[in-house]
Amino acid sequence: MDQQKTFQEYLRNAGERVSSPRLAIFQVLERHSPITIPKLVSTLRNQAIDPSTIYRNIVLFRKLGIINDLTSKGLRFVELSDSFGEHHHHFVCRNCGKVIDFDNHDLEKTLSTIASTMGVEVTSHHIEMSGLCDVCSSVISGASKASSEISASMLK
Repeated sequence: MDQQKTFQEYLRNAGERVSSPRLAIFQVLERHSPITIPKLVSTLRNQAIDPSTIYRNIVLFRKLGIINDLTSKGLRFVELSDSFGEHHHHFVCRNCGKVIDFDNHDLEKTLSTIASTMGVEVTSHHIEMSGLCDVCSSVISGASKASSEISASMLK
């Protein structure tokens, strides 16, 4: 079943209408997930959807399990839940805030082994790693190297 049909089924099963604004919000989330709510509002501005309609629907989508929240550098992002795509985790750059999705089969197996050892049944989990993305890492290490070279030349 495609994502839009699954989305419409979620709404109907909850007794909610499938409306044009809801479909438009969902389509933006499909293309730009994760996204901040202000960015979502600005993306939908050209479709004449009132910001209050977007905010109300975000609350509904959260309640229905259509979206998940994630926070990076003090910003809240929303993204489609695993029901609408592959299960994944996030790496968040602590310098620029870039969010990188990743999946790792070995990690999932390890979590399953841990749960089994604990005697629990895990129904969901969320893992977020943070550090420096490749761009920030190279910029910061380049700046550190230049600073070290300047300091060394001053000591001569």
